[in-house]
Amino acid sequence: MEKRYDVLCVGHGSCDVLLRPVDPDVMEKDAIALESVVTASGGDALNGSVNMARLGLKVGIMCCIGYDSFGDQVMLELTRAGVDTACVQRSQAWQTNSPFLLVEPSGERHILSFNGGANQNLCPEMLDDATLAEARHLHVVSVNMLPKLDGAPLADLLRRAHALGVTTSMDVTHDRTGRWLENIREALPHCDIFLPSHYEAAQYCGGETDPQKLKAVFQDLGVKIFGLKMGAEGAFVTDFTQDIMMPSFCAGAPVDTTGGGDAFCAGFVTGFVKGYGLEACAALGAAQAASVIACVGANRGAGTFAMAKELAASRGYTIGV
Repeated sequence: MEKRYDVLCVGHGSCDVLLRPVDPDVMEKDAIALESVVTASGGDALNGSVNMARLGLKVGIMCCIGYDSFGDQVMLELTRAGVDTACVQRSQAWQTNSPFLLVEPSGERHILSFNGGANQNLCPEMLDDATLAEARHLHVVSVNMLPKLDGAPLADLLRRAHALGVTTSMDVTHDRTGRWLENIREALPHCDIFLPSHYEAAQYCGGETDPQKLKAVFQDLGVKIFGLKMGAEGAFVTDFTQDIMMPSFCAGAPVDTTGGGDAFCAGFVTGFVKGYGLEACAALGAAQAASVIACVGANRGAGTFAMAKELAASRGYTIGV
């Protein structure tokens, strides 16, 4: 049966203010001359939804924004990208998240954010079963920064998705509370794809960094497909029968690493929804990440499926039709 969404993304939506270049010793200087100040949409769920839409999927997003100028820009950019905004939650009482991103000359970025933004209000009650059933796949991101969803409510949401025949994926952020595994343990058996960064996975596992040992931990916790985003080293992904080490497709130094991990997840999930094998999913993720980090902004450089397929082929990898 035809569904409204190939993927429904749930998590942060924001309007980012990117300052570039900012030297690491910024606080030791009286004045800095910037090459660019860019205001653009961002946030894990928004980045993922824009990337998937560019790759040709029917995508919806659930995030929380205010009725302010930043919220208006978020809605405008989502609409331009072809993302369905029916599930976006807005309130006059909320302030749209608008973090400042300090981008180093190397492309690495540091985020200054307001903890009380609209995204803090996202809760599972906003997504009823009727809406959830309209999706083929549920992609939940920004985990560890969604206080009304983290923990047991997250597990219940993924459990509901599976009960409705909806496949699931999850990505996380740094956990400032230090709870780490307790935020996601109950959700993992209901998670088909879990793609944390190498750093985040190590935090979940007491500092362990060996990919094979991390793989064993998350297999025991019930994940179906596990991956590690490893920056310039590429990505490690496994379905526990096959391991793939996918190199980075970035040519030269990145312009801005913001959104690179979100783009990898978006490409991988797109491949999964299309029924591709593990290697093709990883190659699509690597290609999409390379397109995003070659441009300032968390999703402004998001490439099309044709572009990703061509880039992957130039690196010796085949992505399906």
